[in-house]
Amino acid sequence: SATRRASAARCAARVDRVRADRSRRGRATTRDVERRATRIGGGGERWEFQARARRARENGRARGEGGKEIATRTSRAGALGAGESFDEEAARARRAATTAAANRGLELWWRAVKLPMYAVAWIPLLCAAALTYCQFGFVDWRHAGTLAAGATATVAWLNLSNDAFDSETNVDARKPESIVRLMDGNVRAVHAIAIGCLVGGAAALWSACEASGNPTSWRALVAAVALGYAYQGPPFRLSYKGLGEPLCFTAFGPLATVAFYIAMAGKAAGGAAVTVPAIVASVAILLGCTTAFILFTSHFHQEQGDRAAGKLSPVVRLGLPGALLVADNLIGAHYATIATLAAAGWLPYTAVFGLIITYPLARHIVDFAQDRADAGAIEDLFYTKYLAVRYHVVHGVLLALGVVAQRAFLSPDLFFAPL
Repeated sequence: SATRRASAARCAARVDRVRADRSRRGRATTRDVERRATRIGGGGERWEFQARARRARENGRARGEGGKEIATRTSRAGALGAGESFDEEAARARRAATTAAANRGLELWWRAVKLPMYAVAWIPLLCAAALTYCQFGFVDWRHAGTLAAGATATVAWLNLSNDAFDSETNVDARKPESIVRLMDGNVRAVHAIAIGCLVGGAAALWSACEASGNPTSWRALVAAVALGYAYQGPPFRLSYKGLGEPLCFTAFGPLATVAFYIAMAGKAAGGAAVTVPAIVASVAILLGCTTAFILFTSHFHQEQGDRAAGKLSPVVRLGLPGALLVADNLIGAHYATIATLAAAGWLPYTAVFGLIITYPLARHIVDFAQDRADAGAIEDLFYTKYLAVRYHVVHGVLLALGVVAQRAFLSPDLFFAPL
């Protein structure tokens, strides 16, 4: 029995050696495949040959013959097609990657420029022009164009400086469309461009306000710009304290809208003093609400970044479910405000009829955000602010048309003192 056990042990050892030898030969042949692949092709085809080699290692680890067969096939395929098919595939892959990178870059620049966001300057100007037309029957469009150019440049300053200031607090670490990141972190260049926009915008606004003969418009615009700086600029950074929405409401509503009306009405009146009737204040309040709502919705997808940077935005204070509930209630409050202003005789019913049409757009904003939040697609909430911008534009255009319709079909004397 001892002899049999010794013989069995020798046989087992011999089997183990044979298996180990075959395993080593299998690894050697697959390494040879990789070496041949490296010599035959570069770029995209190299990965194809190496993938074949990995499959050889997985499927033929214990069989040297399998590795030899794969090596033979691989070398034949490399000899026949390395200069043609694999080169073409690699070229197509490089072109596709280049195109995708270029498209991604254009998309990020489009998001960084924030062209739709300039509606926060254009819509108050449009409504102020409608109010001026309702009162006087005409608008100096060249003068209005100067105001529009100045307002656009000023909003550009606001967007650029906000990105620059945010980069200092690292709140934009998760924001690939930040201007600073797209400009390779050159904060000083972004600040320089922003200051240039502010200087140009201020010059245009000052010349338009000076031509109106009403310095009150210029003072109101200066106050709006000051609030814009306090929103994000040091040492104030009031947006980090959760005060961004009240600042936005005040700057673009009561200040900017009223200032634009005073400037255009003063120009239409030949430089005479201009008072602010209730209809102007009502329009300014409504526009301030829709503008602040854009800012409110822009926080929905930034809860983690804001919380990490110590920014007490509404979504950080309330949480995303709480912020969505507040957004729902804000929509109801907005339309209740419209009804109240109309009932008080401060807003034309011609405007109210148009504003009622916008309710489905407002409802869609909250429904979309709630749907994406329930699905866990938090990054999709980025598009909520663009839905809010669309709502702001349609709401403002219909409001302006309603004000114009008051003069066209009824009488402006109900809201403005007779000339």
